Amino acid sequence: MMLAGAEAALKGIPLHECPYRHPAMRASWLKGFAQEQQQSFKF
Repeated sequence: MMLAGAEAALKGIPLHECPYRHPAMRASWLKGFAQEQQQSFKF
């Protein structure tokens, strides 16, 4: 998360503007979402 923030700062992308639109945040969010989806099927 820190790396994504630093990268955004260097590129001039405001992280607080829209986290879900930020590539790094979106990738990590989708990754976590996919993992939750897989876990929910294991009963």
